[in-house]
Amino acid sequence: MTNITDTRSNQEKFQELTQLAAQEMERLKIPGIAIGLLVNGEEYTVGLGITSISNPLPVTTTTLFQIGSTTKTITATVIMRLVEQGKLSLDDRVRKYLPDFKVQDEDAAANVTILQLLNHTAGWVGDIFTDTGDGDDALQKYVEKMADVAQVSPLGEVYNYNNASFNIAGRVIEVVTGQTFEAAVRELVLEPLGMSNSFFFPAEVMLRRFVVGHNRKGDDVIIAQPWEMIRANKPAGGLISDVHDQLKYARFHMGDGTNAKGERILSAESLKLMQTSSFPPGGEGHIGLAWHIGEAYGLQLVSHGGSTVGQQSAFWMGHTAEGTERVAMTVLTNQDGGTVLHDLLSKWVFEHYLGVVEIIPEPLSLSDAELAPYTGDYVLSPTGDIFTFVAKDGCMVMTHTIGDYSSVFDTPPDPYPPMRAAIYETDHYILLDEPFKDMKGEFKRDSDDKVSGVSIGGRVLAKVKS
Repeated sequence: MTNITDTRSNQEKFQELTQLAAQEMERLKIPGIAIGLLVNGEEYTVGLGITSISNPLPVTTTTLFQIGSTTKTITATVIMRLVEQGKLSLDDRVRKYLPDFKVQDEDAAANVTILQLLNHTAGWVGDIFTDTGDGDDALQKYVEKMADVAQVSPLGEVYNYNNASFNIAGRVIEVVTGQTFEAAVRELVLEPLGMSNSFFFPAEVMLRRFVVGHNRKGDDVIIAQPWEMIRANKPAGGLISDVHDQLKYARFHMGDGTNAKGERILSAESLKLMQTSSFPPGGEGHIGLAWHIGEAYGLQLVSHGGSTVGQQSAFWMGHTAEGTERVAMTVLTNQDGGTVLHDLLSKWVFEHYLGVVEIIPEPLSLSDAELAPYTGDYVLSPTGDIFTFVAKDGCMVMTHTIGDYSSVFDTPPDPYPPMRAAIYETDHYILLDEPFKDMKGEFKRDSDDKVSGVSIGGRVLAKVKS
């Protein structure tokens, strides 16, 4: 970490941040973006670009975007409210509320706890997007269809990012509250926090200004379809919101558990528990209750981003180790390459508002023989994406072959472009190129000390045996 001092006013800095965003939007061909920044209680927001290339309207600070998986933290917040109401416990087994719950592994189904749903350690295949319709029974049907889902790691032993677990948690919420998931979220989180411009259903969204998603296809940008994720995936990634509501959410989770009216929503102890490590995911950082937590860039960070069909979101809260500066940021974009812009803008804020610049680990230059244990194909279940690592010039090149997303996308995204992956310490790698420049991951070993998998973006991919 390098310390930086920028003595300009917060407003002057935000003006430069806005200029940087506009410049990078053009380079990356991102149609629209909204930025929300909270600096020691002061709020700064801006909307740039357009909602859609086919029916363009200016993006404003109240334009609605899909926040994707940041919704998981809202699901976890609902769970904590129910814990404090004495209606469930994090240590309860899921079958206490869903007695017929099944996956292929009976031990996992019988013993998985609410906590293991929220910290991504259930171990079964996570990217399950089975469309069970738009009815109020969508989550119930989704859980019933989990019976054939395979286990990829032992229960409770490995962090493996898991959308399905949060959809199951959403069904637990329904059973405990006697409401639909969406109604429970509105009653227990959205309304108490004053998040009046956040919604789950298109019928609500279409009455307001909202963006559509876009996919980058070479030098072109096209409309991404479908617009909406399936209803059964709402607990894992279904909220649609604006930057103002996201900053209200940040104020709450950076606070003492009361809302803007001073009403107690959660205890300070529960907020702290959500932001305390319950499992080390490997590579970088830890996982709390849905929140990703760590000390990146010399900062104490709590974060979660999201990805839907042609839309990307970023959300993080951070403070210096001394706690003298407290900043939260949300960046909402309507193109599938939005994460590049998120990272650029976040690093700028780290430097100019929090005074730190990341020192990137020094990549090691290794021989082909030293890289041989890591090279090969790694497959993502159940989509069948393949990531191939090939040794070249002292590091590796990672290429992506896209799998079958026909059940999720009408317009599948392109494969990721080739990226160099360098080892910087034993079994740990860092990507050197966009769109995931500086992202870190870890190769996994089996009981025979042979490389058997790799973590990419929090998901564990199994190595294909040659």
